[in-house]
Amino acid sequence: MTGFEEIEWYEIMLRRISRHKLLLQKLLKLPAEQQLQTFIEELSLSEADKELRSSSLANLETFIRNVFPSCVLVPFGSYFTGLSSPDSSIDVYVDVYEDMVLNSKLEYPVIT
Repeated sequence: MTGFEEIEWYEIMLRRISRHKLLLQKLLKLPAEQQLQTFIEELSLSEADKELRSSSLANLETFIRNVFPSCVLVPFGSYFTGLSSPDSSIDVYVDVYEDMVLNSKLEYPVIT
């Protein structure tokens, strides 16, 4: 990592820690029966975030299908289960078996 990447990573981590501290302080002021619901609401994706992630997956699939027309994208992890937070990544398995093995006549460009 360069110095810039280290500073950026450090600042991102500080923001996350600060946000989680604020959430913890908020939760501790609530009765136990409200803590779980508030925790889920605070860490869940907004509708706009859900739409953006869904759109990103569709764009990724369109891009990959330009090279591997029969590919299948299979999301998994916290995004798939609906337990992702705004900081979560989108885990996706890209299956190109049919194009790579069954349709091996295709010539694949090198993507750099």
